[in-house]
Amino acid sequence: MVDSIKINNVEYNPTMLTNEIASFSTNTIEEWILKFEKTINIIDEGLRVAGGALNTESFPIGIKFSGRDYYAYNVVGGAQEHNIESANTGMVIAGLMPILTELKTELTNRTFFHSQEGGTGTIDIGQQPIVVTPPVVTPPVVTPPVVTPQPVVIAPTVDDSISTNMVTQQLINFNIVNGRAVGSIKFVATNNFNPYYYNKEIINLVSFKTPNGVTLLVKENRLRFTQTERDEIINYNESIQENTRITVESFVWEWIDKPAGAFSNKYEIKISEAEPPKPVASGFMGAGVVGAIAGLVLLGFIVDSKVGKK
Repeated sequence: MVDSIKINNVEYNPTMLTNEIASFSTNTIEEWILKFEKTINIIDEGLRVAGGALNTESFPIGIKFSGRDYYAYNVVGGAQEHNIESANTGMVIAGLMPILTELKTELTNRTFFHSQEGGTGTIDIGQQPIVVTPPVVTPPVVTPPVVTPQPVVIAPTVDDSISTNMVTQQLINFNIVNGRAVGSIKFVATNNFNPYYYNKEIINLVSFKTPNGVTLLVKENRLRFTQTERDEIINYNESIQENTRITVESFVWEWIDKPAGAFSNKYEIKISEAEPPKPVASGFMGAGVVGAIAGLVLLGFIVDSKVGKK
């Protein structure tokens, strides 16, 4: 997890920073959202294009992670400036995403904005309106022209609601073979699936964790259901760094750049070399799930292609 964050030369503890967001001015929140988003985009683009290294981009915010300061990619000779390696990228972004989510939530909840730095908007509801009595004027009699009323076109209401009972997840198999997690999960669109999402891509995120909760890998897969094809099977074959026991956590989510809702509860499977896989009944994660899933969304850089379709 990120140890500290430096913004405008001020260093913050991530937990304390999250608790203080409500006291910041709207301008500050908007400025910080841009800084966080640009930093995450630089890390994302650097990993995708250059394998974790860019020569020209600098982070708008400073990041201290595992005792090291990260400000820019491949800065030669800078004692306080280091490159974020691909092995650390996911955990760094996982530490930034909850704070970015809180900033956006606070900005959305504000219904009145004040442009002065450090101030808050107020509305004076005690002042009584001034009542002006207009002079009495007798209007001329005008015969209105005959107007043919135009039909009123009402746009249809779009139901794009999402609930956790729209997709089920079923274990087909999962084992550890020669240091790799090998298995399959079947995803089924239930009778509660909202037809609005037929033939639209939704996301399966699968994280592989050690028994101590350390995330080894996050994989992203795309699912697409139709009225006639309501199930898909995703196959996994991932290196787990010689671990003999891991936990697999699977989520079904909306779109990767706007995480708005879960199509199913979290599905958890404990696997080991010596025992059969053990699915664990686990429900949804409550109010903090948006931040948690947002973190997983940006952890899932290595895209896994879908294999097989029934």
